[in-house]
Amino acid sequence: MELRIISPSDNGFLKTIEWNHEDIKAEVAAKMQEYAGLVYTEESIKTAKEDRAALNKFKDALEDKRKEIKKQCLAPYEAFERQIKEIITLVDKPITLIGSQIKEVEDQKKLEKQNQIMEFYEKNVGALKGILPFSRVLRPEYLNVSRYMKSIKEEIQQLFDRVNGDLDTIDQLQTTHELQVKDVYIRTLDLSEALRENARLEEVARRIEERRARAASDREAAKKAVEAKPSGTSAPVPAQQKPSAPVAEEERYTVEFRVSGTKEQIDLLKEFLKINGIKYGPVGKEIA
Repeated sequence: MELRIISPSDNGFLKTIEWNHEDIKAEVAAKMQEYAGLVYTEESIKTAKEDRAALNKFKDALEDKRKEIKKQCLAPYEAFERQIKEIITLVDKPITLIGSQIKEVEDQKKLEKQNQIMEFYEKNVGALKGILPFSRVLRPEYLNVSRYMKSIKEEIQQLFDRVNGDLDTIDQLQTTHELQVKDVYIRTLDLSEALRENARLEEVARRIEERRARAASDREAAKKAVEAKPSGTSAPVPAQQKPSAPVAEEERYTVEFRVSGTKEQIDLLKEFLKINGIKYGPVGKEIA
């Protein structure tokens, strides 16, 4: 089928709209020169308003004529457009019907491919199933026609091998923070991130242990000083001792917040607060 324009012919379409453009342009340009140097005063403000109204009226007349001609030019096109859209509507119906059938076939192929991938997954995932559920392994692009099963299986197997190797590496660390480190790894599947978390936790534990040891050492030194002091004696008191100026107590602040972590993490946090003399208690209750 060929769409042929019967009327107007190729040479019959409107090329230009002929009107006295140059005459009106020249006349308007000359008239506008009269306004170029005008200066209105308070006494002539009425004249200024009349001039503005006259110019607006002329401009509106031009706009009205433009819109009228535009409407006349567009009228045959708009009728032609409606006729074309009627035919397009007829064509759209079988396009939609065919498209729905194509989608059904493609969706069925995707489902079959997904089942093949799941079969391979179930056969090879082993102990990683809790860490790598199928929804985490399946990638949307695997179902594309351009992706072949061979490369998909190789990619999934490489993932299994990498995760197993990373977990073995974490086990070989023999870290006391294994649960936290594995939690980070399972969440990110990034061994570098997990190792950084282990280093961070070990540094926190080291600092807490140093402070605990320092506090124990201070208590032991104080105990020995008391034991070395002769019984029944007391330190001499100066005859005239000026009262010392009161020491201003540093302002304290109260901040309420909640934390979430493992039992070991919470215990470490409590120990840190105790060592640094930071009081704590349940949210909403006054701290003694």
